[in-house]
Amino acid sequence: MTALATAQAHLDGYYISAYKGVAQGETYLALLRDAEALGANGVLNTCFDDALDVETLYHGTAVVIKPAKTA
Repeated sequence: MTALATAQAHLDGYYISAYKGVAQGETYLALLRDAEALGANGVLNTCFDDALDVETLYHGTAVVIKPAKTA
């Protein structure tokens, strides 16, 4: 899978054409696979939660991104 992921709310040089929901997984790769299953090619605001010390859960906003047109 070719996906872009960032902890930021945007990706420079791209625009968001659709929001697909929240992607999550127990590993970073599982997060990307979940995003792909939702029809996304990017994940914004990625982070992980391991506060319970039981398991780590990665999550972020699954989006469809497209390159920004430059003049």
